Amino acid sequence: MPTPSETSGDVPVHVVPGPRGHGVDLCARQLADAVGATVVAEVPPGDARPLHLHVTDRVWGATPEAAATAVVAVCRSRPTTLTLHDVPQPHDGRALFPRRRAAYAAMARAAAGVVVSSRHERGLLARVLEDHPGPRTPVGVVPLPAVARPDRTGHPDHPGHPDGGSWHRPGRSTLGVAGWVYPGKGHLQALGAAAALARRGLVVDVLALGAVARGHDADAEELVRRGARIGVEVRISGWLADHELDAALAAVDVPYAGHRNVSASGSVNSWLSAGRRPLVRRGPYFEEMARLRPGTLHLVDVAGLPDAVAAALADPSSTRLRPGAGLAHDLADAARGYERFWQRVLLQGTGRVA
Repeated sequence: MPTPSETSGDVPVHVVPGPRGHGVDLCARQLADAVGATVVAEVPPGDARPLHLHVTDRVWGATPEAAATAVVAVCRSRPTTLTLHDVPQPHDGRALFPRRRAAYAAMARAAAGVVVSSRHERGLLARVLEDHPGPRTPVGVVPLPAVARPDRTGHPDHPGHPDGGSWHRPGRSTLGVAGWVYPGKGHLQALGAAAALARRGLVVDVLALGAVARGHDADAEELVRRGARIGVEVRISGWLADHELDAALAAVDVPYAGHRNVSASGSVNSWLSAGRRPLVRRGPYFEEMARLRPGTLHLVDVAGLPDAVAAALADPSSTRLRPGAGLAHDLADAARGYERFWQRVLLQGTGRVA
């Protein structure tokens, strides 16, 4: 892996404001380390070096408009490239969707170049920009990296915590959803699958491995109550330290990612990094990732989720990556992708005319 002294002169300074532990913050820091970039929490005053920002509106402002104002100001101060996360989609809601579209268009138009994390996401951004004309901005695609751990905790030869830690209870199986807890993440589908399996005599708890997203405490409480009403136990772990998350990802019987309209997913890569082969809700993004990393995902329609969970419980090896399964597009691949993008956009001076 490159060191800052080797490469920091050739890559932009990375502005990473936090919050620590947020998926975007983690991604930004991993990639900055991989390319040897200087990392700062705030835009350095009196410094003309190019910048790179990982942007989701929820991190850069209290509202989409505030985030756009902050990011556009940075872009106008010096050459700045962006990685845009959480590109707007209709499920944002009738009121929020147009506001987020306008904000993302303003940020993209102000940047020297934009990176997104999937071809699906590039298509979403293209539709945003079509509705908000302005200067042309080069857009590159660099998939989120899968960060393989050498121990591969979830490999059959390394099954993780020998007794399943606190995640297993006698006579009960577990269906896990990793990442922040908020509506649309797949917890309701997991709950429905567990209820269907209960009618077949299988007791399956739903584990939400992550903290409740800001503003969604009531949704999390309702999720637990809803489970109780239909006879399914829902457990929300809250924030987990890295070693705790590693143990949980390894111990869960069936890993699941059921994002309703996902355009890029760090939580799925967490399952892969733990050596797990998750069930994932079929859709354009996961189909793209299944092509990128053959044999690492099990695509499932919502209607088929109960049967898929039952099959996974009957064959636990199907939930773990096979020896030699490739996690294509790792941190080194991502670093090369970004370096090529910056070479084209910044060092060759193509900027907004590309």
